[in-house]
Amino acid sequence: MGAEPQVAFVGPEAVAAMASHWLVVCADSCRLTAPTGTILELPGEERSSQRLLAAEQARSLIRERASGVVVWKSSVMVERLAQELGVPLANSPAALARRLENKAHFSRAAADAGLPVPDFVAGRAGRELAEAAGRLGLPLVFQLAHGFSGASTHRVETPADLMEINLRHLGHPCRISRLVSGTPVTVSGVAHHDFLEMGPACLQLTGIPTLTPHPMGSCGNDFGSLVPHRSAVEETAHRLGCWVRDQGHRGVFGVDLVVEPDGTCWCIEVNPRLVASVPLWSLSARDTGQASLLDLHLSCFGLARGGPGALTCHWSQLILYRRAPPSPAPLPATGCGVIDSAGGFQRTGDLSLDGPPPGQVGLVVRPSAGPGQEVARVIMEGPLVDPEGELLPPLRALATSLRAQLEMTDSS
Repeated sequence: MGAEPQVAFVGPEAVAAMASHWLVVCADSCRLTAPTGTILELPGEERSSQRLLAAEQARSLIRERASGVVVWKSSVMVERLAQELGVPLANSPAALARRLENKAHFSRAAADAGLPVPDFVAGRAGRELAEAAGRLGLPLVFQLAHGFSGASTHRVETPADLMEINLRHLGHPCRISRLVSGTPVTVSGVAHHDFLEMGPACLQLTGIPTLTPHPMGSCGNDFGSLVPHRSAVEETAHRLGCWVRDQGHRGVFGVDLVVEPDGTCWCIEVNPRLVASVPLWSLSARDTGQASLLDLHLSCFGLARGGPGALTCHWSQLILYRRAPPSPAPLPATGCGVIDSAGGFQRTGDLSLDGPPPGQVGLVVRPSAGPGQEVARVIMEGPLVDPEGELLPPLRALATSLRAQLEMTDSS
């Protein structure tokens, strides 16, 4: 008898499938160890789910061993390839997901639904839009309609900057909104045909120079620190989750909000797909035996049994994005270990696809990351920041040390 069919994750790298017990087809395994036949790595400059799903090796694996496929980000072509393979694709329709992820569309539609969104203008970048945005007052946030990890998000302080960035992106769809001063938070959930399950909110680390070159870019999820005005945040996130479900999305999604010091919550964007924090949820379910975010996701597509179940998460992560060319020196390797009081990473062994065991830290290194892309990730239990929102000293030292090892310096 053959092995029991498994769900196959198809995406640029394997970390999203950590602790899922899925098969993996990826362009970069990130040096995660796994039983033979669990990870199919197909390196190449083109890292998209579409390219991977079109590869004959991947198609053979999926035909022989997969009960269904989950991709990081779907497309019409991905949907066609899955249909050709005759396997269920456990992703919301690509057209729907892309529309909800469009920041300009989101602000219009969410505002029409009575959800709290910052004042904004949306359209194609240019002089006319810059003039309209200027009437909102400064400072502002300029965002292209589609972007990832803050790479296309810019704070605008002056009228001259506002005009310059519009002319730089002339003709591109974008959203320009009032800057909200507050704490960025994110809430993940699962939209099922029969129910909506939302997890607890976490702090979304944003714009920390030690971690990212993007001044407004996300760079981690902290489930161990206090979320200000948590009840108001989670009530607003639930309203937004109901709206996402009513729009027709099914499966995992994330919502980003900003909460002001007085507790006022603002809806910033939605991500109707797998999100960066997915492995943290899987590790938590592994440790507690409680509801798995990914099992609930699969139940939306008939690939697993699952009803409403409280979601919990006690793992957190720091994400480092490349700021300089790679170092020519030997690089730190993906592995398990502990962080000492001085911020040193003391490696204890390899990091498997099952994830770091409780009490240890997982370090994932991507030496091939390009400018602005994720170059390393630290997955750990507990808080990441102090009450003022500053990285805890050992983590700040670790991030500085990792960057010094991974990237060229003036003395390299």
